[in-house]
Amino acid sequence: MKKRTRVIKSDYGELQVKVWDHDRDRAATLANAIMEKLQQIHQNVQTRNNTVLLSKINDEYVQKKLDYQKLSDSSGRARDQSTTDLLSAQRSSLLQQMLEYDRLLDQYKLMVNAKPQALIIIERATPPLKADKPKTIAVITGATVLSLFFGLLAALVLERRKATK
Repeated sequence: MKKRTRVIKSDYGELQVKVWDHDRDRAATLANAIMEKLQQIHQNVQTRNNTVLLSKINDEYVQKKLDYQKLSDSSGRARDQSTTDLLSAQRSSLLQQMLEYDRLLDQYKLMVNAKPQALIIIERATPPLKADKPKTIAVITGATVLSLFFGLLAALVLERRKATK
């Protein structure tokens, strides 16, 4: 099966699945099944990555919350106005960062729960009009004939050069 299957990435980033089989309907069915399996694999990888990122963002959010609480406690004990102003500015900055982390958490939770498709199937495989497969014997024969022709041509050019000198 592996010998009769090829997955190619085009210049535009599209995946193309080619399957050669004697039965044209089975070839189309296999190509569609391979594409579905690739879609599942990529979706699982993407969901796993989103889950890891979600946990890391959540950890950072908890750390920012703890930092904010420490700053709030420190601002109550500050003695002079400049320290109070500095702590207030740090608190507002941390609050803004926490709001940003909260927004990111919501987005990643949505992505993890929704499990969006990683690959979009543009066109499903349809059975070809006639069976198609690589013509290895014809390609090898053609390459051999062309190689022999160019070898003879090179030998004639070299002989002619020797004869003229």
